[in-house]
Amino acid sequence: MSSYQRGRGAYGRGGRFHAGRRYDNQDEGPSASSNWRRPSPQRHPESGGSSTSSNWRRLPPHHPESGGSSTSSNWRRPPPDHPEKAHNRSTTDPTTEGPSAGYVGLRGQRGGYMGPSSQQRHPPRELPLQIRAPPRVEQEAAGLEVQISQLAIQPATQPSSGSTMEVKLPSKPGRGTRGEKLRIKANHFLVELPEKELQVDHYNVVITRAGTDRPVTSLETNRAVMSALVRAYRESYLGSRLPVYDGRSNLYTAGPLPFKRQSFRITLLHENQPQGMREFEVKIVHVGTLNMKHLEMFLAGRQPNAPQDTIQALDIVLAECLSIRDDIVKVERSFFSDSFLRINLGGGLEMWGGFYQTLHSTQMGLSLNLDTTAKAFYQSRFVLGYVSSLTGRDLDSEVLTPDDIAKVRKNLKGVKVVVTHQGNIHRKYRISGLTAQATRNLTFSCNIRGTITRTRVVDHFRETYNYTIRYLNLPCLEVGSDPKRPIYLPMEVNTNNRAYERDNGVNFSEEFGLSVSERTTTIQARVLPTPVLKYHNLGAEKECKPTSGVWNMRNKKLVNGGKVNFWYCISFSPNIGADIAGWFCNNLGDMCRVSGMEFARNPILPHTVEQSNKLEAVLKSHYQEATDVLSRQNKTPDLLIVILPDKNGNLYGDVKRICETEIGLVTQCCLAKHVKRANPQMLANLALKINVKVGGKNTVLADAITREVPVVRRLPTIIFGADVTHPLPGEDTTPSIAAVVASQDWPDIATYVGLYRVQGHRQEIISHLGEMVKEHLMSFRRKTNYEPAQIIFYRDGVSDGQFHQVLQLEINAIRTACKQLSPDYMPAITFIVVQKRHHTRLFPYDYRAADRSGNVPPVPPAYYAHHFASRARLYYDSGMPDSGSFVAGPSASRDEASSSKVKQLPAVKDNVKNVMFYC
Repeated sequence: MSSYQRGRGAYGRGGRFHAGRRYDNQDEGPSASSNWRRPSPQRHPESGGSSTSSNWRRLPPHHPESGGSSTSSNWRRPPPDHPEKAHNRSTTDPTTEGPSAGYVGLRGQRGGYMGPSSQQRHPPRELPLQIRAPPRVEQEAAGLEVQISQLAIQPATQPSSGSTMEVKLPSKPGRGTRGEKLRIKANHFLVELPEKELQVDHYNVVITRAGTDRPVTSLETNRAVMSALVRAYRESYLGSRLPVYDGRSNLYTAGPLPFKRQSFRITLLHENQPQGMREFEVKIVHVGTLNMKHLEMFLAGRQPNAPQDTIQALDIVLAECLSIRDDIVKVERSFFSDSFLRINLGGGLEMWGGFYQTLHSTQMGLSLNLDTTAKAFYQSRFVLGYVSSLTGRDLDSEVLTPDDIAKVRKNLKGVKVVVTHQGNIHRKYRISGLTAQATRNLTFSCNIRGTITRTRVVDHFRETYNYTIRYLNLPCLEVGSDPKRPIYLPMEVNTNNRAYERDNGVNFSEEFGLSVSERTTTIQARVLPTPVLKYHNLGAEKECKPTSGVWNMRNKKLVNGGKVNFWYCISFSPNIGADIAGWFCNNLGDMCRVSGMEFARNPILPHTVEQSNKLEAVLKSHYQEATDVLSRQNKTPDLLIVILPDKNGNLYGDVKRICETEIGLVTQCCLAKHVKRANPQMLANLALKINVKVGGKNTVLADAITREVPVVRRLPTIIFGADVTHPLPGEDTTPSIAAVVASQDWPDIATYVGLYRVQGHRQEIISHLGEMVKEHLMSFRRKTNYEPAQIIFYRDGVSDGQFHQVLQLEINAIRTACKQLSPDYMPAITFIVVQKRHHTRLFPYDYRAADRSGNVPPVPPAYYAHHFASRARLYYDSGMPDSGSFVAGPSASRDEASSSKVKQLPAVKDNVKNVMFYC
């Protein structure tokens, strides 16, 4: 989906920077329709004459901006006396405009204008397309600053090559004044600390099975053990303290315990298993006392860095008030219960209502953020019933297909089950996978009186439990904590399990003296002026100022229409024949031409309907046929239109992976249900997506044409976006994927290309950031003839507790990438963390000031990097059966995965990666 359609992906905003150089080379410059952007090297008085042969060229000595004599450096900075010199000044006065400002606020949007094309002469047609504008809301300094946090560099001196520099979090330089003031409410509730001085002591907890050194990893077991310990020893060894435990290794108390180090032995009784006693060893060691004064000083603005350890402790205290209830299921920071909301979703699933909770430090003080949420849970039922419901098959008479088994394996992984074949003994297990063989053929190694023999699962259950397995053609469940020696359980002897029951009625907030306000927080906001959007001059409407955050494409033409000269269509839906596909493609082509694109009327191949089980062969054979047709013209296809079934599983991901990484072809996928009822609005949306995929631009800021966009208007600027996507919960071996996108045009700043790398499981720090930044800088130089004088870097997906680590490691990686291009290349850098997946919700204080939906305008998120990382995740998931790991196989442990060398994903083909194919 085009980012312009929904007003997202606005990386071109924020802060002020320093001066740089400009390079001019007509061979590498823009097309004739946009050569207003740079002077001609032969004619313009600032061009400095002919270009040099250096890849990273500098301005000649007599250039007005060169500052005098040249040196041998390919990346040469302005001289010391240059009025726009950026040397050694990465952060400066944010209240002034020009080269001395360095503070960033999200106030702008992409800019630039490629100019009209002489080939776009189609008359405009009215289109009822509604497009979301980029909303413009900025909060006052007195408001909550939990959505966007800026991290900027403050170097004292220029570092030597390869060195790292301490990077500090700057304070906000002041309050903004632009825009219309608006009073709003937020779903934050202020938290007050006790009037008396609070002392919070931190203890480390290690829980092991008695007689072993292996820590227990189950949060439920750990909580049950700690709950039993508190019941037994609170009034004695714990000194009447009520400790708060996070289920892992952290324990907090409101005051010290009577000991610094103590061990306990706790015995737990299995539920419904009278003889199933389990003994645990609990070691508690004092770590330190948290200084609450640091938190008070930070909240008062007298300390620059937030004491994350103290905030984490108080966050755990408030969360544990609910975690111990037996009717509440905690999933990360959210709490769910079927008593809140319960809806049957079918397929063995039901939805429970809940809420998200976390503690933030804001400029108004400590604030508890509460937000409603919902999550799908497995119904408590027999596994056989769930499998039958999931696959839609009668297991008594039908056989599961390989696709069915893959679907069951994916959906059951991580689910907890209880065995039912041992009478009153109800052991609990977590499913790690399914066996590759059917139960009738499955064997395992068994030690019988010192002799290792292979035993059939069927024989073992009959001889040991007097149980005859009925469903012999089904695979067995793989359970247990040891992936190298899994336990095999037939599906018919298991039922889904609910959480352990725990204590009720304990209020930890009272123990620590915390009080939470019952009123939502009221803050002051400002609605900034709406930006004016520029469209092509051939359209009836050349500019557009959105109203109430909405505008449409009626009477407008794309600012830079792309070209689709050679295309064809394949339908993988049995419900969409060649005739319907042809009708749809004709209408889509008409819409593209009306919007301002060049779109050939006839395909280069006839429309065809193919079987999805032969996807790869079909895609490659049709592409070869198309290239054969175009071989005399020395051309290749520009676009493939793919029609998919409404329920297509991994088909979409397979299409993208094959076409973008193996063939080298841009695709536009459409669902069959949308093809059948294609309307002008839907077709217009597709036209916007296709345009950016083939290298066009939909719209730009009008201010970018006259170089009036703040921050980026004076100096060559490259804008980065970065994000890391992680595997779903329960995927213990699947790697994380880091993506970095960067603008490739200036001053337009409207086209972003991306790079991605695979890295360790759930690793948030981007491992290969330096090499990706370097590659983007070189690409920017090749495409614009400008050396970036300033870098704006938007980083997505960083939690509050990771700010410092990301700040130190990733900014230094950016610095190193710049210095690898030239030792004296030091562009100004502004690093902004964007938390788009926050849970802050804004509500109008007076609903008369709300929009038509009753909302206040939201803050637009950084978008492209996440979208690009999601595309790379598709390559991974579609390239591996059952989303298995490239790292250590489907049964590898997390430690094995993190320590193994991560295999990289296939690279996107060159003719695809240079356009916004991922939209």
